[in-house]
Amino acid sequence: MVTEETPAKSYRDKKTAVWIICAAVILFSGMAIGAGATVLMVKHRIIHISRHKHTDAAMIAEKISVKYGLNQQQKTAVEGIFEAALERKERRRELRRIQRDQEAQIINNAMKDVLTEQQFAQWDKDFQEKRNKYKDGSKDQK
Repeated sequence: MVTEETPAKSYRDKKTAVWIICAAVILFSGMAIGAGATVLMVKHRIIHISRHKHTDAAMIAEKISVKYGLNQQQKTAVEGIFEAALERKERRRELRRIQRDQEAQIINNAMKDVLTEQQFAQWDKDFQEKRNKYKDGSKDQK
């Protein structure tokens, strides 16, 4: 028997099915986005940490030697190339440290001219604490 309730019930069932499908799509989309964000966060942290491991020219040359099948003469040449590169990198790092120290001294002298002795003493203490915190943090990442 067809009554007037049958079409309404069918419409209601279809509407409920559409709501369930939409809710499932939203749920699974959220799960996919969350999983992707988690993977990217972990990847970033792993790469960030592994980038700063201490490596020397011998380790790099050994990895390249194994990967590309270098003979001893090639391995020695590669090690020399990377020793020179790492020395240049260390010199650049030292120059940047010197430049940061000089810039900090310029800021310190300028602030000394502006602040009273008491204000400067507090400011200098805070400034040095922040600089030391930065220096300690950058050492942990190397």
